[in-house]
Amino acid sequence: SITDVELAIQAQLCAAINRHLLLTVDPTNWGNESYFFKTAPSNEYVKFWHDHSIDRLAYGFCYDDVRDFSPSLHTPSPKAMVVTVAW
Repeated sequence: SITDVELAIQAQLCAAINRHLLLTVDPTNWGNESYFFKTAPSNEYVKFWHDHSIDRLAYGFCYDDVRDFSPSLHTPSPKAMVVTVAW
């Protein structure tokens, strides 16, 4: 079975590949957004959603939330939600 360490490594590698960091950026900087999507090949679909989202947070691929980039909102007792879509 897969261990927690293996899952953590998988998440880091998946994010680094999609953000084009794996072979171009020192792993200590994999959490630095200024290095994301700088050169090809990178996941341009994900870059689009990050570029057009609030605080550049989007969930465009599995493990897109690693290194504290989760777009999730949590509220213990929601009463209502308003969604506005504009173009």
